[in-house]
Amino acid sequence: MAKRDGYTRYACDRCGEVEYLAAGDGNATNWREVSRVTADGIAVTRILCARCLSGFKPIAARHDTEFADFMAKRGDE
Repeated sequence: MAKRDGYTRYACDRCGEVEYLAAGDGNATNWREVSRVTADGIAVTRILCARCLSGFKPIAARHDTEFADFMAKRGDE
């Protein structure tokens, strides 16, 4: 077949990897949209491939812990 519709283009906002996946392709789970809020209160959303996501998760977990610690010390600092 020369033409096939129904593909989504995934592009990692960190490394630039690109993948075209057909609707319902299981590899779509390798791509994630991640969001965070900057210190200035600006919401930022990015798409990450599986490799970049594995590098992001420890950073996000560390930020989660730091935020929880900050919230637990109400008025102490």
